Amino acid sequence: MRHKSRICHPPQYIIALAVLIFSFQLITTQIAHGQIPSTPSSQTSDQRVASPALPTAWSDGVKALAAKIAAAVKPSRAISLDIKNISSLGAADVEAIRAAIETELQTEGLRIVSGAADVEVTLSENADGYVWVAEIRRNAKREDPSRVAIVSVSKAVTISTDGKAESLALSKRLVWQQSTEFLDFLIVERPTTVMLSFLMILEPDRLVYYRSTTPQWQLWQAIPFAHVGRGNRAFQGRIDTGFQKVWGPGGECSGDLSDPKTVKCSPKITILAGPRVGVRISGHEMYQSEVLSERCGDKSVALVSGNGDWTQPDSLQGYLFSDIVNPNAVPSGGAIEFDGPMMSMQADDRESVRVIVRNLKTGNYEGYVVTATCNH
Repeated sequence: MRHKSRICHPPQYIIALAVLIFSFQLITTQIAHGQIPSTPSSQTSDQRVASPALPTAWSDGVKALAAKIAAAVKPSRAISLDIKNISSLGAADVEAIRAAIETELQTEGLRIVSGAADVEVTLSENADGYVWVAEIRRNAKREDPSRVAIVSVSKAVTISTDGKAESLALSKRLVWQQSTEFLDFLIVERPTTVMLSFLMILEPDRLVYYRSTTPQWQLWQAIPFAHVGRGNRAFQGRIDTGFQKVWGPGGECSGDLSDPKTVKCSPKITILAGPRVGVRISGHEMYQSEVLSERCGDKSVALVSGNGDWTQPDSLQGYLFSDIVNPNAVPSGGAIEFDGPMMSMQADDRESVRVIVRNLKTGNYEGYVVTATCNH
């Protein structure tokens, strides 16, 4: 913001003293009426460092809304401002937006005081993004018809409490693909005289081990389950190294999962819970999600599938949210695209998930590890 200041070059000392006294009286009067005088540019710059930086989409929305407000209140140069939040934005985000709006209004030449033209900004949202609405009345008594200014803003990443904006970057790595269905997979690396890697593939009727000291996987051992008909349900299964257990449609295995000789499977039908929905996504009805244990700044991270069915390509989008009790999440960063629907998703470690996709182009089932990286 550019501040206007007056520079005096009096020829006499007495004139300079008079100006100094007048300026002191003026500042005292402004402070008494709740007004803050302009500060030199260096001081303003220091204050801005403490103010959160908005994402580009939000900054553009603030500028557009401030310009519409300034046009609506003309010829008035003073307004009162009230911000009301009915969206999923957190308190830190709302305060950052309020400060940005006030700054832009001052840039437009407006002063924010009480008892002037009444402006109420409501921060709302719909399925497509945020909707910011300014209701403007020409006087505080609300006698004149109000004018309304509206801007639409995309749901960008939220603002962290330390004033920095975080965003997520997703990357995917293809680990395994085969023509037949599999339900889960896991890579285990065991340091020996050489680095030995194990790949576990959970199929509907068996647990298969591969091993390799080279980039090529070689079949090592297969442990069969009792055959279970599909019925009306999709097959489900999970490999869990924390519990050292494997749950499949027709059996449950336990033992040291990194050593197939110790793994014992018994016939047991286990009904696993369906896709876990850890966050609420506006506009989504049926989707899979996993909340990661790794955080991004002061926000929790969730990875969420698309909203299509099993006949359509799918995607995985990163979301940030701050309230686990009422987790309204906003997208952050770009989405990862897949050539088919996501059949399952399991947490892999603190910052990644295991995803199985049925490729509609090749017909193969593909296993990916998708990692979320927080960019500050």
